[in-house]
Amino acid sequence: MTRRDLGRVVAIELATFGREAWPLQAFKDLLSAFSQAKPARGALWVAADPRTGEILGYAGAEVSALLRSAINHRASPRPREGILRKDELRRAP
Repeated sequence: MTRRDLGRVVAIELATFGREAWPLQAFKDLLSAFSQAKPARGALWVAADPRTGEILGYAGAEVSALLRSAINHRASPRPREGILRKDELRRAP
């Protein structure tokens, strides 16, 4: 996930969770924190259609010495045929 993905990610988040959705700033803060952490402590990914680049869903994971967990994940509420393939994931550099 990169900052350019956040508009679509937040739209999916809002469509899915409504008033309980994470705000845009939460995703910005996580991207910043994860990119600066040494050693790495987490990552955010998007699943994109390889033909169109449309973001279809997203996922995040955070790892610490005591705990590892998925912090957020969601697929677009729009139905789609097929399953997510590894090559549909993009990770921030």
